[in-house]
Amino acid sequence: MANVIGSIGRCFPTTGGFSRTAVNASAGAKSPLASIVAGVVMMFVLLFLTQLFYYLPKPVLGAIVLVAVSGLLEFDEMKHLWKLSKEDFFVSIACFTLTLIIGVENGLLVSVGLSVLLALRRTVLPHYAVLGRLPDSDAFMNVKRYPEAAELPGIVILRFDSDILFFNCNTFRDMILAHSQDGERIKAVILELSGVNNMDSTALLALSEIAEAMRKQKRVLLISRMKGPMRDLLRSAEVEKSIGLDRFFVSTIEATEYASEAIRPKPNDDGHHETIELVQQVWRLVCTFVFVGLVRSTIRLLLTFWTPSLLIAPHA
Repeated sequence: MANVIGSIGRCFPTTGGFSRTAVNASAGAKSPLASIVAGVVMMFVLLFLTQLFYYLPKPVLGAIVLVAVSGLLEFDEMKHLWKLSKEDFFVSIACFTLTLIIGVENGLLVSVGLSVLLALRRTVLPHYAVLGRLPDSDAFMNVKRYPEAAELPGIVILRFDSDILFFNCNTFRDMILAHSQDGERIKAVILELSGVNNMDSTALLALSEIAEAMRKQKRVLLISRMKGPMRDLLRSAEVEKSIGLDRFFVSTIEATEYASEAIRPKPNDDGHHETIELVQQVWRLVCTFVFVGLVRSTIRLLLTFWTPSLLIAPHA
């Protein structure tokens, strides 16, 4: 009501101080009626009891405020933050310390800035995992959390747990290339992108570069569990064609079956190559014998024509 009436005359907003609120709460106040009672008591004290409080030391008043404010410190919540997130715990400690040192406004501003930087760090360096297949199951889980999850031979499965945007697409690309460049052991890379809900143009360019790098390395790139809107985005940017229309799968198990078949040596092809090589060797051997035979026949023919002439020439 005071703010409504004061707004007509351009007054400052009416509010209560933090310390007074703390004292009110520690006294057991449950409703705004406590402020009315406190105002009436304060008026009575100012009118009739001022002389009794005139010589009261200020430290006593400060002690009353500190005792009231100490009840607002929730140490259990600090313990909970320590168990839940060490980063949030240190931000809360920084907010508390800076508020005491440089004031409420500046302390809150710095604390908000720290929270924003922490959120940016989590976004720029998101979590990803290498997946392995659980025994007797079609489920693929993080190999660090599930030691029994086994990686498939020649195949690496990577899960990216964040949107792919301009500020983390380099992390996305470097992560894939680092895991794929494991000598000749890795033949196929499967990207499990169920956690991706948004991609921008920079991310699409990075995905095209990854596809081109896999093609140059003669490795198979597959994508599994990509959401429909993201697939439409890749199709509109023609990234889907650069990867391959048959390289997208609705489940990771289907992608692994395709990859296993793609990287498996083809016995028929190897036999065909061996047959061709054998035919080529036989052909070279035949050509060698024919050439040697022609050379010998030519030499004999020359000797046949030149030998009689050499014998008859002195008598002439």
